[in-house]
Amino acid sequence: MKPIWFLALAAILLTPLPAFSQEMFHIFPQFADGRSSDGTYYRSTITILPWSGAAAPTCTLVLYGMTASFDANPGNYYFSSYIPPGTMLSAPTTGAQALQTGYATLSCTSYVFANVLYTFYAPDNRKLGEATVFSTPESTYSRMAFDNRGGVRQAFAIANDTDVRKSYVVSLVSGGVTRSVRVFVPARRNLSKFVDEVLQVTPESLGILTIQSDDYSYFSTVGFRFTGGVFTTIPPGN
Repeated sequence: MKPIWFLALAAILLTPLPAFSQEMFHIFPQFADGRSSDGTYYRSTITILPWSGAAAPTCTLVLYGMTASFDANPGNYYFSSYIPPGTMLSAPTTGAQALQTGYATLSCTSYVFANVLYTFYAPDNRKLGEATVFSTPESTYSRMAFDNRGGVRQAFAIANDTDVRKSYVVSLVSGGVTRSVRVFVPARRNLSKFVDEVLQVTPESLGILTIQSDDYSYFSTVGFRFTGGVFTTIPPGN
């Protein structure tokens, strides 16, 4: 006979509850589309996979602080799409406008997996870098690893998905020293910065970057590592 704890664990593992990345509402703290003055450009692709093959959700993507056109939908700052059973949606932006950045929310009528693929192109359309970002759960406090060794520049993005301007304390603990700065994000906007733009950073150092809202309100955040044109994302922890 199986012990009680084993049966309980099996019941938990077999229960078809949505996993961490399966939600009806997603926030992506950073979204980008368009060309810089040097001709390089970004495209963002929203990918949506229904949790169940039989599900047929209708999903609405809303952009804040920016506009963008999508290959599958002319769009502006939002679009809605019905996803038939047994299919998925992959909708890239066109990258044709002057560079704009902001954040995005995704609302669906049933649970979905969702991510955004950021792609960076050279002026001649060669792909220079690519990274996949999953949605970030809202929290009052966030922390992420900091590592700027090997010529890396690390960045962060904060999305304030509220109707009120908010302030946040960004702190870096490295080499036994803590440095902090307060940043402000307008309502329904995001802030993206390299860490060395707001705090003194010691070259070739390791540490922990934390972000906390002053009034304990919820926000979403994500980190980025850049080595030239190569970049990846850093998921936050709470």
